[in-house]
Amino acid sequence: MFKKIFICAVFLFSCLNAAINWSDPINLSPNYNSSNIKIAINNLTGEASAVWQLFDGQTTIIQYSYSSNSLQNWSEPVNLTLATEKAEMPKIVITSAGTVVVVFRKFDDDNGYYRIVQTNSSDNINWSNQVYISEAMGHGNNVEIGLIPSDDAVVVYVVDNQIRLTQSSNNFQDWSAAVVLSEENLIASDPFIQINSAGEAIVIWKEFNWINNYIVESNSSNNITNWTTPINLSGENLDVLEHKIIPNGSDVIIVFSKFNGFHLIINEVHSFNNLNNWSSPINLSDPDYDSCCPGIISISGEALVVWKISNAIGDNLQITQSSNGLQNWTVPKNLDNLEGVFYTPTICLINNTEALLAWRKAEENNLIVQCSYSSDGLQNWSNPINLSDSGTDSFENNLSSDNNANIIAYWIKYINSKLIFQLRHSM
Repeated sequence: MFKKIFICAVFLFSCLNAAINWSDPINLSPNYNSSNIKIAINNLTGEASAVWQLFDGQTTIIQYSYSSNSLQNWSEPVNLTLATEKAEMPKIVITSAGTVVVVFRKFDDDNGYYRIVQTNSSDNINWSNQVYISEAMGHGNNVEIGLIPSDDAVVVYVVDNQIRLTQSSNNFQDWSAAVVLSEENLIASDPFIQINSAGEAIVIWKEFNWINNYIVESNSSNNITNWTTPINLSGENLDVLEHKIIPNGSDVIIVFSKFNGFHLIINEVHSFNNLNNWSSPINLSDPDYDSCCPGIISISGEALVVWKISNAIGDNLQITQSSNGLQNWTVPKNLDNLEGVFYTPTICLINNTEALLAWRKAEENNLIVQCSYSSDGLQNWSNPINLSDSGTDSFENNLSSDNNANIIAYWIKYINSKLIFQLRHSM
């Protein structure tokens, strides 16, 4: 009996640790300072497209690169903006037909303010004329984009402390007048958008009522022409810091960190009945310790949430899974074989039984990117492996995946006093 148990344990350990073959690190950006990387993978071809902002010593420009040969080769970066222009905060999506759509904020020299610009390409080489799709805005307000079933897009952004939205038509040639989603006389920020399986949109954001920040949502109906009155999802008198949203069929799941008066805790809230009803916030983390940086994936109507916790022992990453249609959650458990100080866990689903978790760890005075893999229904996780090289710092770790189990892990690497865009892909 002992021999059978031992053999099973060895087999499980071997499967978990031999799960993903990774490419060598690829340096994608030139020898300048890069940041705000975004990657999208084409579900039809398994190839990827990447955008980022790059400071070339004089101004901030937007650059683009795309892969070929099953992610193994990447094109030389091209500039989507001129060297004389100032641009930032790019976002990217790929339509079902393979058109790459990029939006970013660009400084309008003629008028002295930023506006959102859209451009797209069907062949990765030729790009459409850049079109302004927003009103004037200040520096630093983020932009988000979502694709609707017609292969057009919805873009949300912030102007004058209000959440606004515009929608494309006619293959991104035309854009609607701005729709204001948030209430007046309040400070709205950090919008995120998701499109559900019914093709309707939901936008969440933080709203400040001059006392606390809380999470607000509004969702659409009638093919994104009508919008509900915004409602508070996170409760009163508790300050919200971070929030994430993912689709769950025709509904969505939201996780966020908030201050309970003593510590940061992780909460979950979800919609049901096609965005018409909402659960009450559920506390997922230990209220006696600080937790932050939540990540979430959805699996067949259930969810797995990960976060960083700092307790009396030190830092760790904790995981909980739902059951019974998000009604019940397991007791949070620490990820095994972790020691040290950790930052920013990110997670992606590979299929219904496999997932990848990545984070940054402080090691010998440097920050490195590590990952762990689960292949048994997300019950057990492999020993951590290093994705980035030790010796210099890594920042902005992230993951992208597609429907065909292609995975890209990417980050910013400090090399020769420059911040370089680096990635590794599954093979």
